[in-house]
Amino acid sequence: MKSTLLIALTLFTTASFANADLKLPGERWEAKSIGYRCAAYADDSSAPFSHDEFDVQFEYLRTDKTLDNGLVIATFTEEDSVCRYSAILLADNAKSTIKLVESKSYASQGSSECLEGKAIIDSQLKDNDYLYWGHPHHLTIMMPVESAQEVCGEGATHVGLDFLVSGFLGNRD
Repeated sequence: MKSTLLIALTLFTTASFANADLKLPGERWEAKSIGYRCAAYADDSSAPFSHDEFDVQFEYLRTDKTLDNGLVIATFTEEDSVCRYSAILLADNAKSTIKLVESKSYASQGSSECLEGKAIIDSQLKDNDYLYWGHPHHLTIMMPVESAQEVCGEGATHVGLDFLVSGFLGNRD
């Protein structure tokens, strides 16, 4: 009986974690998603077509004390489902680059496996430059997207996913 209960508890715990966002230990700073831009100081732009197709809505980016490790949270729709997306990113601040380390998606509503939307976002966050600019401070991840020319003009290859620093989380030690 104890082993059956232990197996059931283990499966329940594993299933619970399967439908949870990734976590970043020591979250310290938060930046809210405010849309898209084609360059620092440029006007807001429209979303890449792939983001419109999946109704991708980025919520926030949080970093730890080092500002090197970041967590991005988003939602998107796929088939009959609302999907949650979370990704751990690693920045090289000296080079102003940021790359995808790990990501996860799951259906918070519906039955989709959320793999197509995840694959698109993963490919766009895989390995990028980022811009840190302005007051208040923006962090803009320059993503390669197929619709960049339609969104940002002739010759464009990237659209910036723009976050605005919104607050301090945690303690100051």
